[in-house]
Amino acid sequence: SDDSRPLNFAALSAFIDEEKDDIDTQEMHYWYEKLAEYEPEDDLSENNVRTLFTAMQMLANFSFTAEEALRDEIKREAEATADRENSLHEQLTAAKEELDDLRERLVVGADVGSRSGGESLDAIRAQVTALKEENYQLQQINRERDRELADQRDRFESIMARAESLHRERDNLLYNAFQMEETVSDLKRKLVSKAEGGDHEWETKKLRQRNEQALQLTHQLNAVISQNDTLRDEVTRVSAALEEATALIETTTQRYNDISSRLLAASTCIDELEEEKTRMEREMAEMKAAEEARLAADGERQIIEMYERNQEEAKFNIAAREKEIEELRSSIATLQSRLEWAETKAEDGTEKEEHLEKLRVQLQRATKEAKSLLGFAPLTGTEGEKRGEGGAERTEELRLKRSLMDSEHALTMVKSQLEECREELSSLEKQTEEKEKNGRGGTR
Repeated sequence: SDDSRPLNFAALSAFIDEEKDDIDTQEMHYWYEKLAEYEPEDDLSENNVRTLFTAMQMLANFSFTAEEALRDEIKREAEATADRENSLHEQLTAAKEELDDLRERLVVGADVGSRSGGESLDAIRAQVTALKEENYQLQQINRERDRELADQRDRFESIMARAESLHRERDNLLYNAFQMEETVSDLKRKLVSKAEGGDHEWETKKLRQRNEQALQLTHQLNAVISQNDTLRDEVTRVSAALEEATALIETTTQRYNDISSRLLAASTCIDELEEEKTRMEREMAEMKAAEEARLAADGERQIIEMYERNQEEAKFNIAAREKEIEELRSSIATLQSRLEWAETKAEDGTEKEEHLEKLRVQLQRATKEAKSLLGFAPLTGTEGEKRGEGGAERTEELRLKRSLMDSEHALTMVKSQLEECREELSSLEKQTEEKEKNGRGGTR
C-alpha cells in the first residue's frame, strides 16, 4: 500500500489539496525536506507520479512567492534607509547654516571686541556658549542616527540570512526538479516499452504533458534563480550604502567633538583675557589716584623749588657756554691768522695748497663745533626733574602697554582658532556633499 512506502503519497495528496486554499509554511518546509530525501522507485504508478510532480510545482511556486515578498521587504527597507539619509542630510545642512551664522556673529563680535572692550568679550562668551549647546544637540542627533543604523544593520542581517536560506532551498528544488525529469524520462521509456495499441498513444500523450510540465517547472526555477541573484545584488548595494552612511556619521561626530574642544579652549582664553583686563583697569585706577594725591600735596612747593634750581642751573650753563664760545672764537682767529700767514709765506705752490687744505679742514671742524655749541639747547633743571619724577610712571605705563599687547595677541589667537573651526566645518560640508553625490549615483 501507499502507507508502506518511504514517502506517504496519500498524505502528500491531502497536503496538496489543503494547501491550495490555505498555505502553511511549516508544512511546506516539512514536505520540502521529505521530497529532498526521497529517491523515486521504478514502479511508481501514474497517480503517484502526478502527485509527486504537483507537489514539486507547488514548492517551487511557494519559493518564488517567498522570494518576491522578501524582495518587496528589502525594497521598503532601502527606501526607508534613503529617507533617513535624506533626513540626516537635511539636518546636517541646517546645522551647517546655524554654524555659519554663529561663525559670522563670532567674527563680528571679535572685531567689535577689539574696539569696545569688555562688552564684546561678554558677547563672544555668550555666542561660544550657544555654539556649545548647538554642538551638544548635534551629538545627540548623531547618537540617535547611530542607534537607527544599528537597528537597520540587524534587520538587514536577518533579511540576508533569510535570503541565504531561500537560496539553499531553491538549489535543492532545482536538484530535485532535475531528478524528477530523469525519473519521468525513465518512466516514459518503461511505459513506451510496455504500452500496446491505443493505450500506447494515451500514455505517450500523458508523458508528453508531464515532460512539458517538468520543463515549465525548470523555467520557473531559473526565473527564481535570476530574481534571487538580483535580490542579492540589491541587498549588497544597500549594505554598502549603510556602511558609507555609518562612516560619514562617525567622521561627523569626531569633527564636532574636535570643534567642541577648540571652542572650550577659546572660551577659557577669553575668560583669562577678561580677568587680565579687569586687573589692568584696577591697577591703572590705583595709579591715577596715587598720582593725583601726590600732585595735590606737593605741587606748589615742588614748583617753587624747581624754579629756583632751574634759574641757578641756567645761569651756570650760560656762563659755561659763553666760556666755550670765547675759546672757540679764539681758536678760529688763530687758525685764520695761520691761514693768512701760510698764504703769504709759502713759496712752493704744491706745499701751499696742501697746507691750506689742512688748515681749511681744521677750520671747518672748529666751525662745526662752534655751531653745535651755539645751537645746543641745554636741558633745564625743570625738565630734568620732571623726567626723573615721571620715570616710574613711564615704567608702569610701559608694563601696562605690554600687558595690553599680550591681551591683543591672545585675542588674535582666539580669532585664529575660530578661523580654523570655520575651515574644518567647510571641509566637513564638502565631504558630506561628496558622500551624498556618491550615494545618489550608486542608487541610480
